[in-house]
Amino acid sequence: MYADLEYVDTDDTNKIIRVWKGKPYKRSLFYYGWMPAHPTFYFKKEFFKKFGGYESHFYSAADYEFMSRYLYTNRISSYYLPKLIVKMRIGGQSNETLKARFRANRRDYLAMKKNGIPIPFIVSILKPLSKLHQYYRK
Repeated sequence: MYADLEYVDTDDTNKIIRVWKGKPYKRSLFYYGWMPAHPTFYFKKEFFKKFGGYESHFYSAADYEFMSRYLYTNRISSYYLPKLIVKMRIGGQSNETLKARFRANRRDYLAMKKNGIPIPFIVSILKPLSKLHQYYRK
């Protein structure tokens, strides 16, 4: 299961910076770099025992690798709950600088290759681009 997330200001948690609105799961969404918002991703303990946990050598892409391994590679069924369940402060190591963003993108690419996502180079470019709309608010 996964749901919606709001990124909020570090100091003012009422100030919304970015909205991660999910959508019903389709395996093909991984072809465009999509993934659920990782803080909203919940799964059964039996899957953890069967498919393993985070692979820390992927660093900031460990969550992407983990979810693509579960959902894309092992085809675990998933349910989207269209509800805000997490507010998370902005920041984090993958977005601190442009250099960090490029490093994180390279790690995403390696996670895509490992999990057999087609044309990982193109998908690794689409992944950050697919998030741009999250910053748009009326």
